[in-house]
Amino acid sequence: MADPWTDAVRQHQVFGLLDEFERNLRAAADSGLTPGGEAGVRRALTAATTVKTRLAQTSAPLVPLTSLNNGAPHLQNANGEISTLLSDRNEGHIANANSYVDALLMEFRWLSQTAFRREAKVFVEAAEQFAGALHERETAVRKSLDALQAEIDVRRAEFADASSSATQRLDGLITSTTASVSSLTAQAESTSKQLRNEVEAQKQRLDAYFEQQQTAHLQAAQQRQTEYNDKLTSFEAEYKRELGRVVSEAEQQQSALSTEGEAALARLRSYEDNAKSIIGVTASAGVTGAYINEASEQKQAADVWRIVACVLLFIVIAGAIVTAIWSPLNGNISNEQIAEYGLTRVPIVVVLGGVFTYAARQSAEHRERERNARRRALELTAFNPFIAQLPETEQRALIGETARKYFRGDDAPLAAERE
Repeated sequence: MADPWTDAVRQHQVFGLLDEFERNLRAAADSGLTPGGEAGVRRALTAATTVKTRLAQTSAPLVPLTSLNNGAPHLQNANGEISTLLSDRNEGHIANANSYVDALLMEFRWLSQTAFRREAKVFVEAAEQFAGALHERETAVRKSLDALQAEIDVRRAEFADASSSATQRLDGLITSTTASVSSLTAQAESTSKQLRNEVEAQKQRLDAYFEQQQTAHLQAAQQRQTEYNDKLTSFEAEYKRELGRVVSEAEQQQSALSTEGEAALARLRSYEDNAKSIIGVTASAGVTGAYINEASEQKQAADVWRIVACVLLFIVIAGAIVTAIWSPLNGNISNEQIAEYGLTRVPIVVVLGGVFTYAARQSAEHRERERNARRRALELTAFNPFIAQLPETEQRALIGETARKYFRGDDAPLAAERE
């Protein structure tokens, strides 16, 4: 698996500039310079070769990119001076190139330090393995998120298709209901018109036979009018029942479609909440790991300063005992001898005591930073399970309060506990 830091270091332009600088210096050395110019070229070539070799021998995670970025301009300027030397033969450019080489050596002065111990190498390898595991975990989480997003898109498309189909069915029901109502209305109007025609015919016959059969025709007409009214009432009641049934079925189907749509929306919201939860857990794990690493580093620093303080304290006590045994004060010495005795021993004790106090203070400060980092790691680990069962409003309030506390570096609770 590729390491971004290692790629950034090994592919940095400094290595190409160093190769180009060495080629230009060798060309200048072979161009027939004066003895002083040759000495300046050899000095610059030795410095460039040493920096290149030590950079290649140093583990990539231990190379600071800041030094590489700051050293690149010095190498470019030095290359420019040597290139100008090759063209105009002015050896004053050699001194300018060496001044840029001095600036380059200042940027890479950390290369002259003692090589790291085997424990540091093991620590670096463990850190690289941990970084690789984090990268694999991040890749797996990203794949899970992509799969979840794809499923959400599929569900959204299914919901859109279901909504479109339901809308089409509802439009069809409305159209069929409208057609049925129109048909029933037309049938009712036709029946009513027919009945009115029959009534008019009967009225005409009644008018023709009014004088002869007034009573009989009046009773028959009244009977037919009653039958007509009954039929009309029955027809209207049947029409209303049929219309109510159709409207009720349409409302039931619309309600079922609305319920199905709400259920689909609820599932989509659940998927979204799951995705947010996964992202929150991943981010919390990364931050917690950073705090744990910080606590380990501060513990190591505190242990080193504690050992230094203990060694100095032992030296002060041992020195006092040795001084008392090997050069004790006799009873018959003068004041000048007492003053000389004190002036030769007290400053040493004071210096050692001052260094002991500084080492003890540094150990306490690193120990305090370790406790702060471990406390924050424990708080972040327990934070998500703690707020999981709380209402959403309380969760947001607690998240906001915790974020403000961490971003402004609030360590007051730990100080209060120590008091």
